[in-house]
Amino acid sequence: KFSSTREYTRVDEIIDLVFSTAEDILEETPEELAGEDGSEDTPSGRDPKEREKPVSFNLACVDKIGKFFNADLTKQSRVVFGDLDSGLTITCAVSKEYKNSSGPGYWFAFQQHQLEKLSEASSAYACFGCGSPEQIAVLPLEFIKSQLEGMNQTIREDGRLYWHVQIHREAEKWVMHRRKEYEWPEITSMMLLGVEGAT
Repeated sequence: KFSSTREYTRVDEIIDLVFSTAEDILEETPEELAGEDGSEDTPSGRDPKEREKPVSFNLACVDKIGKFFNADLTKQSRVVFGDLDSGLTITCAVSKEYKNSSGPGYWFAFQQHQLEKLSEASSAYACFGCGSPEQIAVLPLEFIKSQLEGMNQTIREDGRLYWHVQIHREAEKWVMHRRKEYEWPEITSMMLLGVEGAT
């Protein structure tokens, strides 16, 4: 009986993993980068409807984040990683660099199911690799939750939604862009840059 119960439990775990992986396979980069504020939300020269081949340096970012937190982060789904011992859970999305008149920009989709997964953890961060593993925004869950209201949002036909996370570098300063009527917070202190840690 015990082995049968365990087999059913394992099947449930596998089903959960399949569903969360299917959710994560939706591109990390938003389908439409143009927001309510108009064309300046779109990387210059890029058609907002155009799909691009996704960049892939998640694992290199996760490795750096794990070393920073001294945590053994293991994969829970395509972009969710956790350390069972410490209770730390992170999401890690990556973006290529887009040229912008004010400096390089990076665009991400932050999915509702990722927010829900982070909210279940005792310690949680939404992490965003900006162009390479040498530039990672490591944003505490409470901070990212406090910024969601001012972000552009896409709601899919099936009701699922995601927020458009836009990060720009202006000289030595890192800024999170939101809609014009909202504050654009500086996140330089939350960046993991090169071999240095977030402060």
